[in-house]
Order: sequence, then structure tokens, then C-alpha cells
Amino acid sequence: MAEPSAITQQPQNTSFLQTTKYVFVMPRINNVTYFCQEANLPGVSLPAVSRNTPVVDLHAPGNKLEYNPLSLTFLIDSELKAWTDIHDWMRDLTLLNGKNYTNIYERKKQQSQKQMVQYADGILTVMSGLNNAKFRIHYANLFPISLTDIQFKTTGSADDILTATVDFRYDFYDIEILN
Repeated sequence: MAEPSAITQQPQNTSFLQTTKYVFVMPRINNVTYFCQEANLPGVSLPAVSRNTPVVDLHAPGNKLEYNPLSLTFLIDSELKAWTDIHDWMRDLTLLNGKNYTNIYERKKQQSQKQMVQYADGILTVMSGLNNAKFRIHYANLFPISLTDIQFKTTGSADDILTATVDFRYDFYDIEILN
């Protein structure tokens, strides 16, 4: 049998992903979805486990994945709706005011009994250069952990559009390959 060479091991697909070919959907925050400007496919790490020996520490693969946060950057509409949707969600998650948590619980209980009230699921669909869906990333149990400032300034122009970024934690994501 012949040895594989660089010529025989060329990839079948030489198309590259494009940064503008995606759609992010999370029904809980439709305004953020509509105004979404950037979304990431978070990285993942598998920390090593150390085993001490008298001579050298040996390392083996760990058994817990650590996912980086999901970040979305979105345009801020003139009524702050996209930004306040996230702000109110975060505020409702806190126990500083028990009334807020009760409100979110009652609101979500009426909508769905399947999912815990503080979480939401989201889907990032990545497209080909021809706008065909190539794969979907399904995020399970998202919740916001940070929301950036809105920076007003008198030195800007009327054409400057404000953006904000929200970071989410989640349990995991699954990648669904589409035809």
C-alpha cells in the first residue's frame, strides 16, 4: 500500500466560513436577536489532572469541559428595549428584591413548565457562502452574567450608533451538522 502524500490528502472542502453568515435566535430576547451584530462560538478547554510522582508530575486528561462565555454584541435601539430586556432579566435573577424574582417566576410559569425560569435556550445558525444553513449550535440553559455600559458622549456624530455586549454562561452546547 502506498504511503499517503500531501497531494492525496488534500481536503475535499476548501470553502471558508464567513464572519457575516450567521443568525442567532433566542426567543426570550427577540430585540437583541434582531439587532445582533456579533456572536461567537465559544471555545472549550479540558483541564489536565496532575498526578504527583517523586520525580515529575504526570498529567492526564481531565473529565470536565470548561466552556467560555457566549458573547453577543447588539445595536441599542432608541427605546433601549434590547438593553433593558437583558438588564431586567439580570435584575430578576437577583434576590436583592424578592418581588422581582417572583415576577419572573410567575411570568415564565405561565409560558412554559419545561424550562427553569432563570434560563433560556439559544441557537446560533451558521451559513455557507451561498446562505445555506451549514450547522446549528444549540446552547442549553443560558443566563446573562454581564452587560456592558452605554457610553453617551457629546463628541460623537449623529451617525454613531451605540452598541452593547452581553455575556452568557450556559451548561453546554451541541453542534448539529446540517446537509
